Amino acid sequence: MWLVDWDIPSEKRVLFYYHLGKIKKKYGLYGVMSSQSVMLVDDESIAREVYELANRYGQANLYRVEKVA
Repeated sequence: MWLVDWDIPSEKRVLFYYHLGKIKKKYGLYGVMSSQSVMLVDDESIAREVYELANRYGQANLYRVEKVA
């Protein structure tokens, strides 16, 4: 499991979310975001694509996560 979180400045959010929407559509990811600034996915390549996009528009973090319970 991979988690991407981001902080995008308000003046860049519209463009960021436009491109994020294209990524979500490409991979059929509707409804898998826990909030507007966090995405949890099983696929590392998707997580890295979102991470790179978020870093183009602001700051992002990428984590490999493990469910423990």
